[in-house]
Amino acid sequence: PCERLPRLNREPNLDGEVECGLSLLTLPTAAGAAERAVQYAAAYSDAGLYLFVRVQGAPVTPHAADQPLFCGDAVELFVDADGVLDPSGSYQSSGILQFVVAAPRSNAAEIEAAKFLQGKPFGPWVSTALKVASFPDGYAIEALIDAADLGLWSWQPAGKLGFDLAVDFAAVGPAADPICSSARTQTFLRIAPQEPPCAGQPWCD
Repeated sequence: PCERLPRLNREPNLDGEVECGLSLLTLPTAAGAAERAVQYAAAYSDAGLYLFVRVQGAPVTPHAADQPLFCGDAVELFVDADGVLDPSGSYQSSGILQFVVAAPRSNAAEIEAAKFLQGKPFGPWVSTALKVASFPDGYAIEALIDAADLGLWSWQPAGKLGFDLAVDFAAVGPAADPICSSARTQTFLRIAPQEPPCAGQPWCD
């Protein structure tokens, strides 16, 4: 469904707290992470798309050092610059990317973030407009995604755009994902019925 995003009339103060004036919305979590509480906020400005996500309810379980960021507690942000679906069902070649931000191990830890295109690694995500915060029972991420992040020369998201977010939950113990040693479940903000060429991957649609 289409919704109107609030507009930020000034550059956001990225400090790991939700931007002043924005309301936090609740993201219902998957059954495998019922103890977690997830809140998010989204807005736009001339500079790009602002997103804030806070996850609380349990200490962070980080990904193993030799495994992808999404194998531990993490947030995944999906952005489509113009919100236009490709007739073939494929990702467009420009202006659409997936960003994965690992939950911080501490407030002093280096930010771990990566980009993906059609589920394949697309290099690290290095941004001065990305902040994380660590709490005893969770974490938060705050970001302003701009044209350069999406591989575009310019972008003013005042018209139509598309975005989704997912929260990866991990736990020590048996994992359901063969790639990850600690992945437990994943919750998406919104998901649509899958059609070819999707083959069951939740990020495909």
